[in-house]
Amino acid sequence: MPKNKKKHIEHKEIEKIALDIGVQQWSKDLLLFTSQNKNYKTILSEPFRSKHYSVLFALEGTVSLRINMFDYKLSKNTIVFASPDTIKEFKESSDDCRIAVLLFTGSFINNSIIGKNHSEIINTFINKTHYFLNIDDNYYNELSQLILILNKRLDLNQETKNVENLIFFSILNILQELLDKQVNTPLLEKTNKRNNLVIQFFQLLPKHIQQNRDVKFYAQKLGITPKHLSYVLKEKTEKPALKHIANMLILESKVMLNNHENSISNIADALGFPDQFSFCKYFKLNSGLTPSEYRNSNLAK
Repeated sequence: MPKNKKKHIEHKEIEKIALDIGVQQWSKDLLLFTSQNKNYKTILSEPFRSKHYSVLFALEGTVSLRINMFDYKLSKNTIVFASPDTIKEFKESSDDCRIAVLLFTGSFINNSIIGKNHSEIINTFINKTHYFLNIDDNYYNELSQLILILNKRLDLNQETKNVENLIFFSILNILQELLDKQVNTPLLEKTNKRNNLVIQFFQLLPKHIQQNRDVKFYAQKLGITPKHLSYVLKEKTEKPALKHIANMLILESKVMLNNHENSISNIADALGFPDQFSFCKYFKLNSGLTPSEYRNSNLAK
């Protein structure tokens, strides 16, 4: 890799994001920043994973992002929650876009005296890979005010952060209340049996995609036939199971390709392809680019 080119990584953790964006970090397990810092658009514009929880608030304008294979457009009164190990990517944003991004780890919750009473929110996050919520004006105003107050207080560099802790957990309390209400989910109508199948399929996909790209595997996990799985997915998402598997595998491949120390041969092996040629052919067929072309296009940015 040329020395003057930026090194891409598969994982972006809180400390790395804070360093790249150039914002002050109060704790290695907590980061809050707003879109007033424009660097986030370039730092987070490629697919990446992380071990922390992410909460994104739209304050003004709009921003498009992708979590695993779901595309979302955030605007005022919308929130996105993402669990660890989801693949995240920021896409386009309006000129007047302002967002707030809150990142925290499970350790931050568990190691806090206040947090010991909030471990249930972690369990809520774990239940799904991500949530998309529409909230009313009252919730929006309360959350946005708390976020902005917390952001301002974290910049004060005080030795103790008792007040900041209280504000953070006040935000979590509201988030927990919103999640409990289940205002909206990526696939809606969760009480519907077929929609539940779709939700379960998309929960399984990122966990097993590196080892399994066979429809039969996921159908067996769900206790149904491959034909029925594809039928339900086609009905609910307009795409059969095999197409979703291909899309997820391409996304997984892109995350690996963004690490330029990872050879294409090693990636092919990690994803269960018999050889590099088979992987390159599959990637080209489903993305329109060869792995090398995709990697080079990122280097050119």
